[in-house]
Amino acid sequence: MQRFIWFFLVFYAHGLFASDQDLRLAGFGSAKYTASDSERRFYNLSGKDSDWSALSKLGLNFSKRMGDQFQGIFQIIGLGVRDDYNVDVDLLHLVFSPNEEIKIIFGKQKLPTLLYSRYRETSFLYHFIDLPGAVYEISPIRNFSGATIRYTHNIDLKRELSAELYGGQGGGTLDYGDFSIEGQGKDLIGFRVDYGSKNLNAYANVTSLSLDTNIVISTSVSTANPAIGGLLGGGPNLPDAIKFDLITDYDISRLTLVSTGFDFMLGKLGFSGEYSILDSSKDEVIRDLRGKYSYYLSTRYDFLQNYQVYYFYMSSWQPENNVIIPIPNDETHVVGFNYMINSSISLKFAASSTYYFGKTNLLGLGSERLSRYYGGLDFVF
Repeated sequence: MQRFIWFFLVFYAHGLFASDQDLRLAGFGSAKYTASDSERRFYNLSGKDSDWSALSKLGLNFSKRMGDQFQGIFQIIGLGVRDDYNVDVDLLHLVFSPNEEIKIIFGKQKLPTLLYSRYRETSFLYHFIDLPGAVYEISPIRNFSGATIRYTHNIDLKRELSAELYGGQGGGTLDYGDFSIEGQGKDLIGFRVDYGSKNLNAYANVTSLSLDTNIVISTSVSTANPAIGGLLGGGPNLPDAIKFDLITDYDISRLTLVSTGFDFMLGKLGFSGEYSILDSSKDEVIRDLRGKYSYYLSTRYDFLQNYQVYYFYMSSWQPENNVIIPIPNDETHVVGFNYMINSSISLKFAASSTYYFGKTNLLGLGSERLSRYYGGLDFVF
């Protein structure tokens, strides 16, 4: 029923678009392949088997101006989830601009905690084939429903400074295959400052929220065990194993995410990086959501107009690694190559090497090295 409603809204909006010059339609998407030499998942990506779904997506954005001061924005997106696709309303908000410096936003919007948060699904707009998971996959909440007030000051013709205060509530899921973290954030409040110029963009952000989480661990037991087989009645028709989910609820009194980052261009050479700290006010809370530090550093080089090569290093760690949930410390090296086919289509390839280190958890995931390979297209229309 929900999908029917979403598609109805898309077709209805498309009808308006055809007859209304104030309504604008834009689209974006990705078709990407990834594979690994290990069965172990890497953040939101699957293990050894090839995977077309995790990084593939398709989105439509509709915006309509209503007079000089109001604008409505609606965005629907289909994202890959475990060899399937979910369609969801990604954005649905109203923008009020009383003057050129102030914007007030009401409704469902992106949580602006990181450098690429506002357009993270439009991967055509950044050089990574996949955003650095060490920073971008540590919180289950990407969107929130609430209000934002943003003030932008033009220092001169080439530089601007902006500050915004936002608050509301939101939810989401981090899917790691064998386990997932489902989060529902309440009493969310945050503050962000941005500086922008021709060659440099930089930001600093702090977000605080109350978070209710469900830790879902997918596991299985062998029916060869006499106790399990007897409990199920025995017989030759029993499967080799029974799969089930273990669900544990954690109520985190207060979760705080502090982040900062930059992107700097020097001719054809570019540099970017981000650093984030995720911490909780509860000492007894599960340590994978407490005292987690993450960062990445990247460099890229443009040549022959349409070509680009890049490298980045990312790492996440915590002083006291948890032994229950399988998020050990890690460090990753990535090299990539991009070819801009035209102004709307980009061909991307990358390879990565990851080293997991730290204590072995109860699911048997400890130190390990793995390689991963990527390829695909990003496009806008």
